[in-house]
Amino acid sequence: FPSHDSYPQEYSQKAVELNGINRGLGEKVGVPFGLVAGFLFANLERCDRIVCHGIKHDMEVLQNEFVRMQQPCPYPQMLEKKEKFCTMRYFSQNYRLKGAWAGKWPNLSEMHTHLLREGLSGAHRAFSDCMATWRCYTKMMEDQQAEHDLA
Repeated sequence: FPSHDSYPQEYSQKAVELNGINRGLGEKVGVPFGLVAGFLFANLERCDRIVCHGIKHDMEVLQNEFVRMQQPCPYPQMLEKKEKFCTMRYFSQNYRLKGAWAGKWPNLSEMHTHLLREGLSGAHRAFSDCMATWRCYTKMMEDQQAEHDLA
């Protein structure tokens, strides 16, 4: 997660409760977004599709990071041209959920547990969330192929 240089003085209480990240942790182990951005965009140039869990929010966060650094996003056209896939929306539209999950967007942990039948450890940490999103995306694509093969 980004270090303190790209976040306000205080984290919102809701954000701290949700992901357990606070300013002290950001200062201790965070990485400046400027360093992450170069790696991110080098990899985005090579991909055909951007996959996120809550892609609208993630794109807004990415653009806001550049605003905080007082720099324009270097590749807005590249981001716009890429195919985008939102695991949260796809899951909500294609998997029939009942009970507590019905009628709400599933969080990554809920989706991971439902699709893969195992809990998600390390939630709200970049690498864990990235791997969980990839595993869920892969499972959804396998399920989609299986449905296509049966038709």
